[in-house]
Amino acid sequence: MKKKKTLEESKADFQKKMEEVKNKTYSDWDSIIIQLNLGETAGGNIRMMRQDVESMSFSHGTTIGQVMEMMIKALEEQAAEKTKEDAVS
Repeated sequence: MKKKKTLEESKADFQKKMEEVKNKTYSDWDSIIIQLNLGETAGGNIRMMRQDVESMSFSHGTTIGQVMEMMIKALEEQAAEKTKEDAVS
């Protein structure tokens, strides 16, 4: 039977994992850019360092794909807000 971790043990595990993803050097890729376009015109973009994506994924208990999905949704919301503002102007 698995022993349940104490709060202190869980915190220590979390801190250790966060240290592992902090300030890494990667040989394949180290950042990602997601950009929304309308034709050839850029509507907005987000650039994140890989270690930040990995940290977010770990700290929120999600996958990297889910972090990317959140980034896309943020860009979509920003574009919708800009469209609204342009319509009012």
